[in-house]
Amino acid sequence: MSTGRYFKAGQGERAEIFTYGLFCQRLAPVLKSGPKTLREIQAVLLISRGQLQEWMQRAVAEGCIRRQENPLRFSWKEQPQQENLFGEK
Repeated sequence: MSTGRYFKAGQGERAEIFTYGLFCQRLAPVLKSGPKTLREIQAVLLISRGQLQEWMQRAVAEGCIRRQENPLRFSWKEQPQQENLFGEK
């Protein structure tokens, strides 16, 4: 797992330092627009296929995203609203 390691993404001037947390933040708007294939996600986030697969597996295991079959695609899994601890709306 890549929790503590950094990955240099992209090429040239567009390269950025990615961590899993940043990956999830950038993945959310990509998948909220609709299901995407790994290739489509990779084209937007500009990270290696191996790193993408590792982090996508982790996101599925953590329940952040949903894996769909035939064809293989991924979609954002909306998190249920947490109740307010103080009873306010």
